[in-house]
Amino acid sequence: MDQHGKHSESHQPETEGNGEEPSIAPGGIVVGVDGSEHGQCALVWAAREAERRQLPLHVVTAYSVPIFAASGLDGGYATVDDSVIRDGAEAIVKQALEKVSGYAIDVDGSVENGDAAGVLLDLSETAELLVFGTRGRGGFVGRLLGSVSSALPAHSKCPP
Repeated sequence: MDQHGKHSESHQPETEGNGEEPSIAPGGIVVGVDGSEHGQCALVWAAREAERRQLPLHVVTAYSVPIFAASGLDGGYATVDDSVIRDGAEAIVKQALEKVSGYAIDVDGSVENGDAAGVLLDLSETAELLVFGTRGRGGFVGRLLGSVSSALPAHSKCPP
């Protein structure tokens, strides 16, 4: 919150290139979003809780690029250009930032390359609270956040 009592927000999500470590180490409340209805409910709850506790809110989505194996004489592996997947993930974070823009909180967002559960677990090391939906989108689109809710409570470094 700035000196005039207004919230600040980042309109451009920060991005991570190598998938090794998250690009930032946020404190406060971290919320994982994937564009699903459950993710939107988690986002609103996290924003209200951040406002109540007077903590910053960090909105994050994660994605991974599938790798395809080829068979035949020219065997090998091929990766997919991740620009379309990254653009979709950035749109999800941008929409989430717009949704919570009316709350009196400091809020920012990032798009991380990596497994959603792993990214959220890494971010939990510096967060005070980790928030996520109970169900993701499922299927291929679900790889953005997906069904990670069962892994996080057992391994998170902060309260989920």
